[in-house]
Amino acid sequence: MIPKGLPGEGNLLVFDNGGWAGYGVPNPGSKNGSKNAIRDYSRVIEFNPVTLEIEWQVTPKELGHAIPTDASKFYSPYVSSAQRLPNGNTLIDEGSDGRLIEVTKDHEIVWEWISPYYTHNEEGQKII
Repeated sequence: MIPKGLPGEGNLLVFDNGGWAGYGVPNPGSKNGSKNAIRDYSRVIEFNPVTLEIEWQVTPKELGHAIPTDASKFYSPYVSSAQRLPNGNTLIDEGSDGRLIEVTKDHEIVWEWISPYYTHNEEGQKII
């Protein structure tokens, strides 16, 4: 919940990792109804907990990436967060890539840091 005194106070700010999620009616892509929503990008949403209306969001589209071709440029399937700052900007942590960005209400990235510390697993994939 965004604390009192900050822009958006009382709203909920959530880092939605994306990936496989959801439950619903079984279908050809989801035989038992689990993991029936697939989204290959993350998003940050601020919503009103009373009306459930989305007040603000950040997706790859707002950051200037084409969907679906560049959607993965804003994607962290785990270890991520978002926090509203006193200046009204939002600090976003893409944990799986070790990236921090500060984004304005108008979706401008005003600060970015990418961790230089990582290793590789047995398959040669980068691990933060």
